[in-house]
Amino acid sequence: MGLSLETELVQVRKCGFALDCQGSQPDLNCLAIPLRLQGHVVRALGTSGMAEQLKPTALQLQAKRALRQLYELVKF
Repeated sequence: MGLSLETELVQVRKCGFALDCQGSQPDLNCLAIPLRLQGHVVRALGTSGMAEQLKPTALQLQAKRALRQLYELVKF
């Protein structure tokens, strides 16, 4: 059984992104990154793919890179 929704939301807030590794569908891994405007989530950036090709460690690396690049775009 997976984590409770509250536990998952705490993890997403801590990491800055959400991963779903075969939780909603077998052989499918997904990544979502919340996009914020003035502190409010207004959109999400996401990707998904076959679990065999899109490993959790690769998704985490992509998420961290995307967050770093997004931060650099809006940094003043």
